[in-house]
Amino acid sequence: MASHAFHRFPPQPIAPMNRAFVSAQNTSAITAACMMTRKDIFSDLNGFDENLPGNFNDVDFCLRLRECSWLIVWTPYANLIHHESATRGHDTHARGREGLFRDASYMEKKWSAQILRDPYYTSFARF
Repeated sequence: MASHAFHRFPPQPIAPMNRAFVSAQNTSAITAACMMTRKDIFSDLNGFDENLPGNFNDVDFCLRLRECSWLIVWTPYANLIHHESATRGHDTHARGREGLFRDASYMEKKWSAQILRDPYYTSFARF
């Protein structure tokens, strides 16, 4: 459904065309762990979708931002350390996997057209 574009890349230019290190750029979505937005915009979009209590609520929010013509900007100039799922745990138990599949199914129904045609990432899928 969605994943980190440069997950576990070392801090040196090896991404396609050094993309992870070149400059600030638009992207389709970012993790809520490093998301920053104005409160009024967050409120206008009714925050995170309560139908996605465990997974992809940040992606859904970003896609709704894009529907309103807002851009999601990623910058290589911020160095963040994100301990994936450190506070909520991993989806390794049956209940966690069920929630992951439920949330992924919801996202697929709601956003499949946008996810299949990601304007910021699909060109790299051809490598």
